[in-house]
Amino acid sequence: MFNVQQSLASGVGYLQGEVFGFLAPLVLLGIAIGQAARATAAEEQEHTMDLLLANPISRTRLVLDKAAAVLAAVAIVTAAFAVVLVAGSAAAGLGVPWQDLLAAVLASAVVALPFGATALLIGALTGRRGLAIGVSVGLALFSYLLDALSALADGLRPWRVLSPFHHAGVNEALTGDPNWLGLAGLVVLTGLLVVGAAAAFERREIRS
Repeated sequence: MFNVQQSLASGVGYLQGEVFGFLAPLVLLGIAIGQAARATAAEEQEHTMDLLLANPISRTRLVLDKAAAVLAAVAIVTAAFAVVLVAGSAAAGLGVPWQDLLAAVLASAVVALPFGATALLIGALTGRRGLAIGVSVGLALFSYLLDALSALADGLRPWRVLSPFHHAGVNEALTGDPNWLGLAGLVVLTGLLVVGAAAAFERREIRS
């Protein structure tokens, strides 16, 4: 289910099962979704949005700045993850090239971005943090299970193209075969969702 493609006795198999199969995506998804859901919805629910909008910036600029802050948070954690894994792999003698480790960490971060952008969009549309988190987490869980179970059920295999996890190819990146086209597509999807969030927030009446 965790898409371990090699023996757990190997360095790659161990990292697939213990880190990249679940832990790394879970941590990065939590940061992206949690921060993005707070970006506008938490301010609105805590009745501090009026003070923020009193500054001489447009609503669009506000959403884009919030999105950039979420991206920065994900980038910081991703960099820390990369340093720890590269150092740990070398110390433990796992035999995994550092380039492949970096590619897998990058893929884990990129797959979290569309779900964070979805939380940002729902928060901008509704002003409800809980709804933004719930829908985004639900979509992430469904997408993860669709990709994981498609390797076990032939009937699900044609549908795995709907999962960002399939296009990210985290475990494939760890074996030296990153899906750069798929990762680029996820970045484009994230950008479109952020633009949609900015447009929605620009036009919606904010609850004071």
